[in-house]
Amino acid sequence: MHILNVVTQYWPYMGGAPNYIKEMSERFVKDGNEVTVYTTNAWDLEYLFFPDRARTNLSTEVINGVKIRRYPVRHPSRHGLTRQVLGQIPLKTCRLLFRFPSAILPELWRDLLIEGRRYDLIHATPSPFYSLIYPAYIAARFWRKPFAVTPFVHTGTPRGDSQIAMHTHSDQVSVLKASDLVIVQSAVERKALIEKDIPGCKINILGMGVNPDDISGGNPEHFRSKYKIAEKEKIIAYVGALIRDKGAFHLLDAFVKLKKQLGHVRLVMAGHASVEFQNYFSEKSKEIKESCILMGNIGGEDKTSLFQACDVLALPSRADSYGIVFLEAWLAGKPVIGACAGGIPEVISDGEDGFLVPFGDVHMLSEYLSNFMKNPELCKRMGQRGREKVITSCTWDQRYQKIKRWFEDITGRQ
Repeated sequence: MHILNVVTQYWPYMGGAPNYIKEMSERFVKDGNEVTVYTTNAWDLEYLFFPDRARTNLSTEVINGVKIRRYPVRHPSRHGLTRQVLGQIPLKTCRLLFRFPSAILPELWRDLLIEGRRYDLIHATPSPFYSLIYPAYIAARFWRKPFAVTPFVHTGTPRGDSQIAMHTHSDQVSVLKASDLVIVQSAVERKALIEKDIPGCKINILGMGVNPDDISGGNPEHFRSKYKIAEKEKIIAYVGALIRDKGAFHLLDAFVKLKKQLGHVRLVMAGHASVEFQNYFSEKSKEIKESCILMGNIGGEDKTSLFQACDVLALPSRADSYGIVFLEAWLAGKPVIGACAGGIPEVISDGEDGFLVPFGDVHMLSEYLSNFMKNPELCKRMGQRGREKVITSCTWDQRYQKIKRWFEDITGRQ
């Protein structure tokens, strides 16, 4: 089977969708299949829209047997005016290809249409980036190939917000309805799509995973020394894009409250910092800025050492359909804090292996962090429960067996 995966970014970028595509692609290759990945040259996700953000110069390469083709994002106007104008054309194709948060990728669209016949199955991810998903769908239909999509729909908070609307516009839903397979991460995501009249028979729940040895080989003592963190200081870790919807602002505010109470605590935030967050952070006091470590995107030993050195991982996000970082923290035996949003309540067992807070509730977030900082036994107990859950039911090998069966099923129908 020759599989084409279309995704916004690919390894070594840190993120859920790129990691998912990497893990699944490498396993398909190991099983004797051929896998090609079409992706963009964006390092910073904001490069899809703004030319002054970070990008990679790589174009083609092979990583662990997976063929990678990185396509350049085109920026005909500095502030996206061209994209905005094209997105106003009252045609479905223009709305999906050009409206925010779309990117202009003519070479990728061209190759999908020309080379689509080479593949036995075309799979695309994630929503709401339909400037990649829609051309992949068109190529699959043109060449009569099965089409699968993993949308990673952010369903938002129980009270409702803009997250679900961003991922389920009528044009986007029409693509999901016409696909052969929709892979979701939770029951709440599946329910949300069924409510949009997408047939439940084609929606399968997968869930994300980790490898049991992903968080091994780190050096927490060296990490503390490198970043000048005293032995007596507690560490709160955050791993994800530093944006409002991920809860980065709320965590920073909660840390300000916590710092006044405890003193000996540090906040380490790993992930790309948006311009909005950088401005917000710059307004904090000197003491808070000196108590925070902004690491940018990390991987390898730095990431492993952070998980091993921290006391708790906090990602109070409403923009995650699952949250792989919770699994990584549990692998390291650390408790977690997430938000009551999306599929997170299906990942974290509240009060057992972590805590859930309402999105944006800075006070409750600060209280739970304080509880962890004051109770090392609680941290150890919850972290161990999380680790047992991950090893038992949340590995990539277990997830792969499901998706392999689904892909073989839809290719066998053709």
